[in-house]
Amino acid sequence: MAGENNPIERDPASGRPLMRDIATKSSRSRLPLRFIEEKSVKKAAILLKKKSVAKIAPLNKFNAFILCGAIILLATMFIFAKSLSEVIVSVTPQQDIFDVESNLEASSNSSSAISLDIVSAEDTIELDGNIDKTSAGSEKAKGQIVIFNAYSTEPQTLVATTRFETPGGKIYRIRSNVKIPGGKMEKGKLIPGQLEATVYADKPGTEHNLGLSDFTIPGLKGTPKFEKIYARSKTEISGGSSGEIKIVTQEIVNNLLIQAQENFRRSMRNKIQKDLSQDVYIPESAIDVKITLLGAEPKVNSVADKVHIKAKVSAQVAVLKTNDLVKALSAKYLNLKSGESVEISNLDELNFQILSKNLGEKKITFKITGKAHFVWIFDEAALKKDLAGASRASRQSVFKNYPGIDRAEIIFKPSWLRFFPSDPDKIKLDYPDLKD
Repeated sequence: MAGENNPIERDPASGRPLMRDIATKSSRSRLPLRFIEEKSVKKAAILLKKKSVAKIAPLNKFNAFILCGAIILLATMFIFAKSLSEVIVSVTPQQDIFDVESNLEASSNSSSAISLDIVSAEDTIELDGNIDKTSAGSEKAKGQIVIFNAYSTEPQTLVATTRFETPGGKIYRIRSNVKIPGGKMEKGKLIPGQLEATVYADKPGTEHNLGLSDFTIPGLKGTPKFEKIYARSKTEISGGSSGEIKIVTQEIVNNLLIQAQENFRRSMRNKIQKDLSQDVYIPESAIDVKITLLGAEPKVNSVADKVHIKAKVSAQVAVLKTNDLVKALSAKYLNLKSGESVEISNLDELNFQILSKNLGEKKITFKITGKAHFVWIFDEAALKKDLAGASRASRQSVFKNYPGIDRAEIIFKPSWLRFFPSDPDKIKLDYPDLKD
């Protein structure tokens, strides 16, 4: 129905109502088609981008993880390589070799250029030795016996080769005449006289080795003296052998004494160097060792596999100051500049001969000869500190401040990792070019 506010339009010719397309409100406000298409395309692009991002995002996280892992691995490898890296400073100090021959004096006097101390020691030592050398032949057992004279107050003589018999029938003989003192009467009783003698087995062989035993004298059998003159062991009877045997010889005992002497000499030197400062010089010839044999068991000429010796040793050692000796020799053979100092690297190889010795006054004169190897020295700790604090450009110039250095080279290990430590303790010094 048409109203006043909504009249029906009519065709002016026919008077009929005009028919028009009915449009909705939204159709009446429709945007241009071109704008709609652009907007749809943008929406589709946004949706496609969101989907792509959703698919790509996990891949980016994986790549980031791989990248972080690689960085950590490289950092770990660098730290590990750095921990294994070394910086070695190869140093060749100034050095010279001279044939020295000099007579010097050392004493305990404080004004002496070379100070001296005399160290004395004494000890008793024991040493065992194996007997390896064998001898062909046979030996008769021997030992000590005591012969008693309970027969008379008068001496009784027994001639050489007199036999002594054990209860088991083994025979031993004396090799020279003996005279047994007569007994003494005390309170009406005869106290037998006695004499010590050496007896030898009648035959060689180990079967005649014997422990302690009593002996009778078969030659007196059938006489009153048989019961009154007799013998008893003082020691075991030993040394009997036959065939290949090992015997304690004087040579073996002497060799053990020499060994004991050298052992004491070495122990004295080590003890002095340990107890005193390291700046001491003890030449081999300045250690005077004397040794005295106190005993050997078993005795010389006994059959045995081993021998044990006991000896008394005493030593007097002349102890010099190394620095004093080096100064004396360098003053004679070198022209050192102010601030320079040297050492003798082969001091122990030089010949040292004591010319005179006065132990009471603690004074010696000595002669020292040989090829002395003088080596200039410098402050190693200061060099390391200076190198650690220097820049890369100025590092080589540090060596110029040390006149004792002839040349030097900085070596990196590994060569591709040129990391120079700031800690002086991590710098190593090497002396590969010192002359022999």
